[in-house]
Amino acid sequence: MPTSQNMYQVVIKGNFVCAIEPISSNDTPIRSGTPLEIGTQLATNFSISGTIDGVYAFQTTSQAQEFAVLCLQFGKALLDRRLKIIEELPPNFKSYFSDEQPAQDA
Repeated sequence: MPTSQNMYQVVIKGNFVCAIEPISSNDTPIRSGTPLEIGTQLATNFSISGTIDGVYAFQTTSQAQEFAVLCLQFGKALLDRRLKIIEELPPNFKSYFSDEQPAQDA
């Protein structure tokens, strides 16, 4: 693993990118890895908590920026899917829960 010096972290909270920042040598080291390892960490976070929240480390600003864009595209896809479901709710539906089908009867 590279040293924390000259690395960058992407901080995600509530499925939103909150920061892309350099990691100084005084910061607590965070786990970095290959794109596959970082992608696996992202998928694990999502399966456990329903979010992609976490702090992800990269060796360059361009890697961090590319990852941040992918995270935001992922979040946008989740929002677009939910928007479509809500727009297609039947008239007089009883309820909507994001992880369940809405009650169809009035």
